[in-house]
Amino acid sequence: MSKSMSELNFTRLKHYRLAVLLPLLTALAIEVFLSLQTTNGSALGAFSWVRFSLLTGVLISLYWLHLILQQSSQSDASVGWLRSLASLDAALVVLLLVWALFMTSLFVYNPDPMRNQPLEPVFDPVLMLQEWQLSLYYFWQFGVMAAVIFFYYWMNRYHFIRKILAQHGVYVYVLSSTLWLLLTYPVFAWLVLQLPLTIPDQSLLPSEDHNIFAAMNLLAAGSIWALTAPFILAFERQQGAKEVAEIKQQQVQAELKMLQQQVNPHFLFNTLNSIYALCLTGAANAATMLLNLSDLLRYVVYEGQKSRVLLSEDLDYLKNYIELQRMRLGDRCKLSWLANINDSQAKIAPLLLVMLVENAFKHGIEPTSAAGKIDIHSSLENGEFVFTCTNSLADIPNASHEAGIGLENLQRRLQLTYPGQHNLTSQQTGSLWHAELRILL
Repeated sequence: MSKSMSELNFTRLKHYRLAVLLPLLTALAIEVFLSLQTTNGSALGAFSWVRFSLLTGVLISLYWLHLILQQSSQSDASVGWLRSLASLDAALVVLLLVWALFMTSLFVYNPDPMRNQPLEPVFDPVLMLQEWQLSLYYFWQFGVMAAVIFFYYWMNRYHFIRKILAQHGVYVYVLSSTLWLLLTYPVFAWLVLQLPLTIPDQSLLPSEDHNIFAAMNLLAAGSIWALTAPFILAFERQQGAKEVAEIKQQQVQAELKMLQQQVNPHFLFNTLNSIYALCLTGAANAATMLLNLSDLLRYVVYEGQKSRVLLSEDLDYLKNYIELQRMRLGDRCKLSWLANINDSQAKIAPLLLVMLVENAFKHGIEPTSAAGKIDIHSSLENGEFVFTCTNSLADIPNASHEAGIGLENLQRRLQLTYPGQHNLTSQQTGSLWHAELRILL
């Protein structure tokens, strides 16, 4: 079973940069050798430097284009087609098609090109259209050669690098690649010799003869292998890092949604018990409490799913929550509410503020039958939202006033939602507990 990109263990390559550079340098050395060995000015040999420069330059440019597009928004459909073209497979296909078209033009422009070399490097699309039958005759043969090159690349990427290199390391990869090249280069050399362009004293092979076992043919195959390896490694590494980042982002989003959907069971049970008691006594406000509770739960279920809601809506939810608590607790709760919000379009992550108020009721009002107070102030100025909640503490011996799970939940949500853009402080001063939250909206 093939592994996904994120599962490939490329970290086993301790010297990753060296693993990328060595094949590139090897390919350069092979190209230099091929150029120096070309003495008769053949069409294939004369363009050895051009092949290397063109392939290297285009692939590097496409690689950087790929990186830039990876940073763009995944939902931006306007660059979707560019992103697909920037894949390494598509880049090589386009490059090989361009090469085949250029060689076709070269052979169409020069009469009897296999015997009359060196060839004049001319790209004439008009002539190619006029001589379309001859162009097709040449193009399909260079297309076969391009297919051989692409097959070498495909095997290198999807079998040798993804499976052998990723699972067994560099040494096994080098050994298996060498054996593969030794076994296959004569086969593909024989295939090229079957092309109609081959003449008795000249061929399209790098060795320019009819010897399928010539060392020059092996060097050419090794050049393709070594030149594609660093680009494959770079793309695989970048793609793996992207998939790991996406997985982490999905995990963060899943955790954030779980935290957003948590309803304080303590509040829910107490409220339902209060409604039940009111129903038994036939109190008129039982229906009102039930309606308020329904509104609160509806907000949690629907608005709580969103990443941002209007600040005014979240404050309205908070008011409903407080009103329900006051109906349940009666005169035991003395509340002060002050809001100074001058931006009706300001947005905030939902259900953050209620956690501070829940904590105030839990530790300040509910534990005692004595009256308690809660002061809530909120303001928005220059994009900074400030929310303070001060509550009296229950006068109970040995009672713990430490922040509970609710505030831990709040702190984690703030870290995920507003990293580096928030500040949450809380402290006890005498019989009062003061909490302050600052957020850059």
